[in-house]
Amino acid sequence: MDFAYEADRVILQVLDETQADKLLAFCQENAEIFMNYEQDYPDNYFTKEYQALMLKGYMQQFLEEKAVRYFVFLKENPNVIIGCAGLSDIHLLSDKSAKLFYKQDRAYCGQGYMNEAISCLLWHAADEMKLHRIEADILPGNERSVAVVKRLGFEFEGIAKSSHIVNGVWRDHERYALIL
Repeated sequence: MDFAYEADRVILQVLDETQADKLLAFCQENAEIFMNYEQDYPDNYFTKEYQALMLKGYMQQFLEEKAVRYFVFLKENPNVIIGCAGLSDIHLLSDKSAKLFYKQDRAYCGQGYMNEAISCLLWHAADEMKLHRIEADILPGNERSVAVVKRLGFEFEGIAKSSHIVNGVWRDHERYALIL
């Protein structure tokens, strides 16, 4: 996979630690929403230093082909992160699969940007990485996320019991999958 891709209206880009200020602004702007779907944050999460450390880790995973996290920007405003989309648990040799994850700035929801970004990501995952299967785990009740994956052709497979920690509690997630 490359460090950046362009779609019609968005740019997907892997960031390095020098861009931690952009990531920090994105996280702070959306903290109230994201905390409902993610693990508990450490005390120093909302610092530039912590975000730089996270970006360094994301880069290492990218270089090792274990995971990729693209930050999404509008072509008309390439300095502000509006979301991220990526693949984790990438298995290139055995079952050629990965897990999709994404989140978006609330100000840009419902405008098709995430659909466009994920479509671009999936095309490259199939074409360049030769992946066969992509899974997405979604917290029950997150109807916007369900709508995104369904529009992209993902099918509901069932419930992954007690599969992710959200706010310190193990929660079930709906599992969706797409065969590329």
